[in-house]
Amino acid sequence: MDAAEAVYAKYRDDINFLIVYTVEAYPYGSACPYTGEETEVFSSKDTFGFALTQPKNYKERVFQAKEYLRQLGYTMPMVVDDIDNAIWCTYGPASNIAYLIDTDGTVLVKQAYYSPEEMDAEIAGYLQGR
Repeated sequence: MDAAEAVYAKYRDDINFLIVYTVEAYPYGSACPYTGEETEVFSSKDTFGFALTQPKNYKERVFQAKEYLRQLGYTMPMVVDDIDNAIWCTYGPASNIAYLIDTDGTVLVKQAYYSPEEMDAEIAGYLQGR
């Protein structure tokens, strides 16, 4: 079990988890949404090593999202950002960003790049303090 799934398994009865599948960070054959440049060197790959393309429509994005869950064996719930990337644009364009949000909507923790180990400690502290 990878670290992200372990944190979910540990706290899923106490915290609501949600993966938001958004724009592909380093797509094969398309410009990177962060640099605007096309690159094959940093192309995203699935767990079998195949380069991932930037979905052209929502149906393709949903397919890639389902494959992501299946290939990684994740059981966390997931939603898929619309093809206009509304969630990605609203919460911060980053390839693996993570938040701990209180029940009133207050952002308690924002990680520019998700660290399961650090988030585990943050969640433990949050649950102790409530």
